[in-house]
Amino acid sequence: IFINELKYFIEYGYSNAVIEGTSIPIMMISSFIYKFISDYSLALRISSCICTFILIVYLFYKIKFTNKANISHLLFLLGTASTAILGGQNDSIFFMGMLIFYFEATLNDSIKKKNIILMSFCSVIMIMSRPLIIIFIPIFFVGFSLYRIVKKDMTFNKKNKCVLGSIIIGLLITTAANLPRFINDNFSIQST
Repeated sequence: IFINELKYFIEYGYSNAVIEGTSIPIMMISSFIYKFISDYSLALRISSCICTFILIVYLFYKIKFTNKANISHLLFLLGTASTAILGGQNDSIFFMGMLIFYFEATLNDSIKKKNIILMSFCSVIMIMSRPLIIIFIPIFFVGFSLYRIVKKDMTFNKKNKCVLGSIIIGLLITTAANLPRFINDNFSIQST
């Protein structure tokens, strides 16, 4: 699906590809892999596999799979990501960024510098790979607020500020990455 975009990204470079509205994160990874294997389709699929593998490793590290609910949850996520692997799509990098961001924002009671960096990095990835995430961000905050209500902790504490700050950092970096589009008087943040 993304072969033509990868060819364009490699042939014309980052700025021109951004102007055309390509998915920045997956193209950067795929173009790096393409240097070693010289096959567009395989480079895209390997990139998708890497993102899914990172997500699996992260989930195994963060969630100790001791009950069936956790295992079925993982299988559901893998089923969604596996179609992206086969098609070489940017869904795997989007799901990786979004799910790691979500788990970092909700599972940790204490916030550390590494959590903030990871949330900010994943925020950049999910916004750059799917600008439609801007629609999902309010939904995330409603879910996050409901989660805080269930935990009976509705104070706006340091952790909440860090979650909000990481999304703002993601938006700022995505805006900076899309400067070639803005210079050409196209003020949409778009990817396919």
